[in-house]
Amino acid sequence: MSRLKRLVSEVHRRSLWQVLLIYMGGAWVAFEIVQTLTEGLELPPWFPAFALVLFIIGLPIVIATACVREDTTLAASTVETEAGPADAKAAEAYRGDIARRHRFLTWRNTAASFVVALAAWGLVAAGWLLFGSGAVPRAGGEVDDVREQRPSVAALPFINLSGREEDAFFTQGIHGEILTRLQKIGGLKVLSRTSVMEYRDSPKNVREIGRELDAAYLLEGEVQRGAQEIRVNVQLIDSRTDEHVWAETYDRPLSIENLLDVQSEIAQQIALNLRAELTPEERARIEARPTENLDAYQAYLRGRYFMHLPHFTVENLIRAFEEFQRAIELDSTFALVHAELAKAHAQEVYFWVDASQRQRELATLAMERAVRADPESPHVRLALGLHHLWLHRDPQRALEEIAKAEEGLPNSPSVFHARALVYELQGKFQEAIEEYLKALELSPNDATFYTYLIFDYWAIRQYDQAEAYADQAITLAPDQMWPNLGKVLVIWSDRGPSEETEAVLESMSPDLGWVIWARYWQRMGEDRYAEAITSLAETDGESIRLKFWARPKALLAALAYDAMGRPEQAKRLFEEARQALEGEVKAQPDDPRYHSSLGLAYAGLGMSEAAVREGARAVELLPVSRDAVYGLSYLLDLAVIYAMVGDENAALSEIERLLAIPSMVSPAWLHFDFRFDSLRDNPDFQALLER
Repeated sequence: MSRLKRLVSEVHRRSLWQVLLIYMGGAWVAFEIVQTLTEGLELPPWFPAFALVLFIIGLPIVIATACVREDTTLAASTVETEAGPADAKAAEAYRGDIARRHRFLTWRNTAASFVVALAAWGLVAAGWLLFGSGAVPRAGGEVDDVREQRPSVAALPFINLSGREEDAFFTQGIHGEILTRLQKIGGLKVLSRTSVMEYRDSPKNVREIGRELDAAYLLEGEVQRGAQEIRVNVQLIDSRTDEHVWAETYDRPLSIENLLDVQSEIAQQIALNLRAELTPEERARIEARPTENLDAYQAYLRGRYFMHLPHFTVENLIRAFEEFQRAIELDSTFALVHAELAKAHAQEVYFWVDASQRQRELATLAMERAVRADPESPHVRLALGLHHLWLHRDPQRALEEIAKAEEGLPNSPSVFHARALVYELQGKFQEAIEEYLKALELSPNDATFYTYLIFDYWAIRQYDQAEAYADQAITLAPDQMWPNLGKVLVIWSDRGPSEETEAVLESMSPDLGWVIWARYWQRMGEDRYAEAITSLAETDGESIRLKFWARPKALLAALAYDAMGRPEQAKRLFEEARQALEGEVKAQPDDPRYHSSLGLAYAGLGMSEAAVREGARAVELLPVSRDAVYGLSYLLDLAVIYAMVGDENAALSEIERLLAIPSMVSPAWLHFDFRFDSLRDNPDFQALLER
């Protein structure tokens, strides 16, 4: 008999098939029960995998047990056969011992063992729930701490009972200020204002809203302002049961003291009813009065109202500045207003809206006044952190101030956003992503954070993730520019211009500078040079000024004519651009955007030395080591300048550098960037494209 036949015969003789079937069936049933317990009891995700490992380990033990059982049975028969009369009693005793072992391997004992195993799993599960670390998975894969077991609260938009449109700012202001006070309570998880605003006048019921926001409790409110009095109705509802946890009506004479006291009392009552213990520091922050002037406070609320309208306009920004200025005239020690002004002025400098010395001085003056008025305010510390970031690009001091702000604002997504901005400046895009994921836990419907995630994943070349976040941002804010433009840029770096990116760009407003630039690039990348030139002529203005670049339209048109092989028209437009840019460089010598563009104009005119000098000057003014986001633009321009003047080795060196760090540059980008056409036949460039 062959070895295989002997093996099959032995397996059959020992009934191992039945043993395996019974064990596999029982293990499968037990594993299904473990999975159900894991989901139902919110046990750790490794629980089922651990059970599976135990079942696998148990398989050889069961097989070995079956073999031993068979061997012992055979041994008993052998003893009985070979024993003589004198050994009859010994043989009988041996058979009894074997019978006891045999009886141990019964169906009843097998079922009992499964019950014991499940009971053991139950004990482990209970121990995890009672004594476990309290860690829960967070979006993005991180594990949060015990604080994520905090009661979650969402304050829905309050209703303006007065019916007067001019009181809308007041109602929104009260809602925002109560929310701000709640965000100072570390024992609560408070959803942001942005995420709840879409539920204004929503037909959805409490349970639906709570489920969508992942909020256990919802705060609803109504505000009515009269000439001499104020009424605020609030109710706290358990979104899971639709039951009222707490409700109160506040009727008070209209005064700054009553207004601020009502806000503080509501926040403290919510904490009390949700059993969130207040520290003395938190109580002091909640009860703090930012001003003693009612008119100044109402001007501040109006300013914030205009600042947070859903569609940004310059007119609303101007009105916000006017209200803030009025508040300061009424109370020069109003720290929160100074902080708002300091942020606005510094942001204009950072985004090159106005980087003049006067603007820098306005930002510094407002910040100094805010710190002097209330140095311990977390809002002031946050503004100071952004001041160090936007005005001085000082990441270390910015992070120090943001950390101080977080102590007083444990529920503010603005804190996580500010820290992410600093990480982006440092080129720490993965750390920035983690901060935005934290912000999304508190502001799950905020398209802004999804949009930032687009660009961070784009920078580290994780294009699938970037495009997925772009789709989420577009769903939340289909009419906003940045989610749509972000999707276009990601696709360009991943696979180049296409009909899909063309359709997205055509759906966007043609009046926006970024859209004008992107449409030009789409057409140039597809060799539609004449259409690119026409698209520039159809828009107003002589230049396109963006955060990253400042390009005269003459320069862009010159590049198009050069690509078309029409050098005379190209040279004329390069000269026009040169004259305009030299004036800008003289007026704003520290703005790298104009140096970089001037370098391109010089390169188009064949002024090689001057071109490289201006391109290098832009990189020197804002190197990647100082700003890993904005500095990329000037490295890319320098590579283009080297290519235009014929220094292929230098151009390839800069391209290699851009490919080695987080940036927009990729093989797909290099394929469609027409400015590198002169490098197409270079074998080293071809090698880059084949990566």
